[in-house]
Amino acid sequence: MAKYFWIRPLTSTRYIWVPLALLIKENLRIEPLFIVISEADKDFYLKISQGALNGENFLIEPNFYLECERNHPESTDIFNALNAYEEKYNFTVYRDIIQADRHIGQKWAWAWDGSPQSRCMSNTRRFGALRACLEALKYFEHLNLKWPPKFVIGSGIGTGLSGKPMALICKKNKIPLRSAVGARFNRYAYWATDEFCNNFEIRQKIKSLEYEKIPPSQNETHALQESENFKDFHKSHSKKSKSIINAIGTSSITFLKNYYSVLRRRRATKTGYYPSSLASLPLKNWYAQRQFKNKGFKNISELPKATKYFLFPLQMEFEASLQGEAPNLPPSFTLIHQISLSLPAGAILLVKEHPLQGGRRPKFFYGLIENLHNVVLIKPTIKAQMIFDKIDAVIQVNSSLGYEALAQGIPVFSLSPHGIIHGSSLNEAILSPNDYQKLKKFCLNDMSHSRAARRHLALSFQKAIRTSCFELPSPEKSFNTLLSKKDVEGIYLHLVKSL
Repeated sequence: MAKYFWIRPLTSTRYIWVPLALLIKENLRIEPLFIVISEADKDFYLKISQGALNGENFLIEPNFYLECERNHPESTDIFNALNAYEEKYNFTVYRDIIQADRHIGQKWAWAWDGSPQSRCMSNTRRFGALRACLEALKYFEHLNLKWPPKFVIGSGIGTGLSGKPMALICKKNKIPLRSAVGARFNRYAYWATDEFCNNFEIRQKIKSLEYEKIPPSQNETHALQESENFKDFHKSHSKKSKSIINAIGTSSITFLKNYYSVLRRRRATKTGYYPSSLASLPLKNWYAQRQFKNKGFKNISELPKATKYFLFPLQMEFEASLQGEAPNLPPSFTLIHQISLSLPAGAILLVKEHPLQGGRRPKFFYGLIENLHNVVLIKPTIKAQMIFDKIDAVIQVNSSLGYEALAQGIPVFSLSPHGIIHGSSLNEAILSPNDYQKLKKFCLNDMSHSRAARRHLALSFQKAIRTSCFELPSPEKSFNTLLSKKDVEGIYLHLVKSL
């Protein structure tokens, strides 16, 4: 019988993991095994545990990226070893690990200029990347044999060089994997049951509520707001990108912080981002915001006439967001190209850049989009509500704008099979070339629901989010006070229910 459960913590939510681990240990009588990436992380969690945890509750994961830079001999042995894993776990190294990793998958990210550059990006060799994947697979197999977990929890786990091997081993050995992911609204989150943000119980809850009567309320339509973390992040970055003085100041602070880490020889700096490349991002973002205002990007008032308007929002982390959570999809420009060919005459596709990603795409990318007659680039700074008031539907992969639109009763077409959004009847899946016909039918045959029906479906979706998700503690409380077990009780109860 398993004596352990694994925890793969994420820095942005690191305040919840120790009290949650102690609550699980107390109630389920199993030991936590934290898998962290540095001694500093281990020391942090030990300190806030106040003696409740010890060194035996921690493992420091090897830095697999170091393998990428080594000059490994070209041998078919590595191919044979990886082929055996690909057969055993039913995946391919390039699709499921390499392309979804920001450091070793850069060459597969056509819509990304590669900034910020990391040492690993610059120095990765073909056999080095393959060796890194092999070592990661071997490492987590070894962990499963030595410390077999009853379940694995974390935040945003299951993709990239070290995340995907963990997810593959869990699936093969029927070990529950639960990843705390944001529900896109307020501080709501839920336990995804795989690396693709799925939770089929919440999908079923959404569907079941569609058959119930929900009392109308004028306030409910706007009860769900964008995530608190995103609002704070967006507000902060918007200020920094407005003036060149702010951009220079942020750039200087970024450089000094990261150069200090280099001097301290912290683990991340051995293969991570160059301080100068990170420091250039605020300046590039400032310049990009000026370009968005002056070149080719339209306001809502400047849109050409159309019979229907569709919105396609671009992702925040470029292809890594698509390839990690939807590895079977082609690059984003290919998706835009296919959508544009599938729209009937008179329909227009609006493409919106993510407001936080200015200056990180190659120049040719926007030019390719502008060349398509029925595709229009709109300004990234336009508020979502102004766009929702204009459009007829959203076409998305895994975008927060898709979730926000659905919560307001706007139909959504999803190009990925993953996510709780598929529980709603307002969402249509486009999973094959033939499914693109749904866009034509929507335009020409008036396949949309009535306004009253859309409102009811939106309210059903909102109610499912509020009743099926837990709330993360506020950042102010989390970082200024030590959370107690009571503070994470709701998170724990949702976890146990999902297992």
